[in-house]
Amino acid sequence: MPIEPITTRALLVCRDIQTSEMLCHCAQQMGIEIEICPNTPSATRKLCHNKFEAIIVDLVIGPAALDFITKLHGMNSHKKALVFAVSDTEERTKAAFQAGATFSLEKHALPMTILRTLRAAYPMMVAERRRYFRYPLDTAVFIKNGASPEFRARSVNLSEAGIAIISNEPLNSGDRIQMRLCLPDTADFLIIAADVCWTKPEGQAGIQFQHMLPAVKERLQNWLAARFDECTQPLPAKLP
Repeated sequence: MPIEPITTRALLVCRDIQTSEMLCHCAQQMGIEIEICPNTPSATRKLCHNKFEAIIVDLVIGPAALDFITKLHGMNSHKKALVFAVSDTEERTKAAFQAGATFSLEKHALPMTILRTLRAAYPMMVAERRRYFRYPLDTAVFIKNGASPEFRARSVNLSEAGIAIISNEPLNSGDRIQMRLCLPDTADFLIIAADVCWTKPEGQAGIQFQHMLPAVKERLQNWLAARFDECTQPLPAKLP
């Protein structure tokens, strides 16, 4: 199965065309994809349905910008995303850091200055992308559900936190299961205790990992890290 290259993504909350064009130009040189929202309500809706490694907020949009930055840390899906505050005054920059911003960008800074900040933040964006990376994987998974005999299912994708499967045997949300999984190009099974989070009539199910031995967790993380590196676009070399 072909794997599409992985890119990092940022959401830009800004209604100033000149600022947006400058930031998009710099992000493009870094290989960062940017989506633009003109205000915080539309940005909040976008965050509910999409995952971004960074959120860039132009403070000039008004007081709602600081409230938005504060609320980001309460969103489970984006509480670890990097937050860039685009500011035109020291007072606004200070307020943004107090609200939870990670980096600041001067509104009228030269492209070289913006690129240097993005380059410094890029490894953290990649680390956040890796944290929820799901690798498409079609392999056998052996599941023990309570007192029932162990049965065989097929995986759909795999992450550090869980796995999606297809099974001919019925599973229900809330089931506590034990699973055995042998990763491609490895010899031993990973033994993992997990919970069924969701199911579909077609036999699909989402499994969340609950407990695994430290050595098992390390093997899983290392295997996924290698797959992630294979799919990740390298950081452009010709940057200031």
